[in-house]
Amino acid sequence: MDSGRVAEARLIKKYKGIRFFDDYEGEGGYFRIRSDRFTWRGKKGGGWVIVCDKMPDEDPAHDPAEDAEIEEVGDLVEYLINKTLHEMITAARQAPDIILVDEE
Repeated sequence: MDSGRVAEARLIKKYKGIRFFDDYEGEGGYFRIRSDRFTWRGKKGGGWVIVCDKMPDEDPAHDPAEDAEIEEVGDLVEYLINKTLHEMITAARQAPDIILVDEE
């Protein structure tokens, strides 16, 4: 298995289902990281990109059990995995089965 696919599998395991709030995207809102879309963009300033669904509200109990069917690409939002994303994740309420661990 190539190293890119191994890295993607690790990221999926680490980030799948995690929520965060972004007050800059659209009118602001909660987003949940999908488990089916991680992309490497290795140019300068690039890195791993995640794809997220917008969630209906701040209550993590309203999270769907699995990724929804993608009907329109416009329904998805991409984020670079970086310090800003980690700060948004840390500040958000997570579903009961999501446990955040500080790796530093």
